Amino acid sequence: MAQLPKTIPGKVFLALFVIAAVPVLVWFAIMLSGPIVWASVAVIVISAVVLFIRRRRDDAARERAWVGAFSFADVVARKRADATLDHSIS
Repeated sequence: MAQLPKTIPGKVFLALFVIAAVPVLVWFAIMLSGPIVWASVAVIVISAVVLFIRRRRDDAARERAWVGAFSFADVVARKRADATLDHSIS
């Protein structure tokens, strides 16, 4: 998934890219105006939105599936508890 840049040069590059891309997109929209083109663009945009939502739901489901699952942190906690118990007995 795309993320915004965190560095100043990255932000400047993104701003210049957006400034250059917007007029090109407007020009394409004017040049390619027609019902077939707009229907195709609508299908592409709707497909992208549906895929984005589906992916977010899948990621959320994977996160929920990991909750309570066995992990390395469980092993470390168990080893520390055993070590504490051993030290308290001796």
